[in-house]
Amino acid sequence: MKRNILLLSTLLLALVAQGQERTPVRLSLSLKQYLAAVAKGNLSYAAQVFNVAIAEAELKAARVFPDPEISFSYANNQDKTLKMGQGIETGISYPISFGNKRGAALALSRGGYEQSLSALDAFFLSLRADATLAYLAATHSHEQLALQSDSYAQLRKLAQADSIRLKLGEIMEVDALQSGVEAKALQGELFGAEDELQGALLALTRMQGAAIADTLINPSEPTPTWRRAFTQQELVRNALVQHPSLKVAAKDRELAQAKLRQLKADRAFEFSLEAGYARNAQVRNETAPAPAFSSYSAGITIPLKLSGMNRSAVRAAKLAVSQADMVYRDTEQQLVADIMRAYASYRTAERQLDYYNGGIAEQANTILKARVYAYQRGESSLVEVLNAQRSYNDIRAQHADARYRFAVALVELERAAGIWDIE
Repeated sequence: MKRNILLLSTLLLALVAQGQERTPVRLSLSLKQYLAAVAKGNLSYAAQVFNVAIAEAELKAARVFPDPEISFSYANNQDKTLKMGQGIETGISYPISFGNKRGAALALSRGGYEQSLSALDAFFLSLRADATLAYLAATHSHEQLALQSDSYAQLRKLAQADSIRLKLGEIMEVDALQSGVEAKALQGELFGAEDELQGALLALTRMQGAAIADTLINPSEPTPTWRRAFTQQELVRNALVQHPSLKVAAKDRELAQAKLRQLKADRAFEFSLEAGYARNAQVRNETAPAPAFSSYSAGITIPLKLSGMNRSAVRAAKLAVSQADMVYRDTEQQLVADIMRAYASYRTAERQLDYYNGGIAEQANTILKARVYAYQRGESSLVEVLNAQRSYNDIRAQHADARYRFAVALVELERAAGIWDIE
């Protein structure tokens, strides 16, 4: 009895422990490590890889030759009652097409395979850009949280000092109350920053393909400040040659042309060559007896393609070729527009970053320290200290935003130009 109670207690404890909330393990990764993990574990990318494997299998299937046809028949001319004998006949036929249907099908499958490779490259470029943006968002959230924590710590320290000074009668109660309220307000903003960071880490982990319940990926690097010496003309020129999305549009145009050629091949003149052999048994009928004999045959079968008189399918295929060509040209124009827009954004973000790198944050910090010192000596008001604190916090936050926008602008520029050298 005691043993059963012990087993039951152990089982209940195990169930309770299993039902408790598990804290995900935080895994710190550099950007290079994270991009490698995304390439390996992202489920959407893995699904895109299947398209390449499917297209490759279809290409191999298109290499086969047409199958010959074999026929077999048996005849019984009332041999049991009239003694007219029995017979068997066998034959073989093979289709011949003047339109090279196999070659057209092979070209279409090869184009589909090449198109799937180009589509995979385009998807991977976009995936790396999205993954980098998610990483940057997480680093930016980390920095925002650190700024909020530092600002809260400074105001909390000031509020504690004011509480002591109030007891000493050095300041009025309203000033001590005001500094305490400002510190609590920053604490509320700190909670919001923590929530934003948690959301950024979840998005980072989800893109990598890891189980969020077990692991939470954490960036191990601050927001980078990459610098690139790009020229707009060079980016446009290279994109018009090697951009993955433009290659996809070119392959789509080739596929439309290959489908038209296959349609014409299917409608071309074709026939089947036939050869046969027949064996007839002896006819034992008294009225018309005949010996057993064999016969051979050869022939040709020509289908009457009356459906070829309807040219609607060909016309539709030609329109599809024109449409694909129009899409290709539109893709070219869109690429140029995207690069010009992304390049302008990159240069603007660079100027903004250079502005904040000029030492404005250090100047604001110097002013804040001077205001705090004067306030502690009774030579400045609390309002002046709070204004200096807000200015310093805003400038630091704007500086962090400028670094983040500059990094994002570079990622978007390289995405638009179809290049990638970010690690």
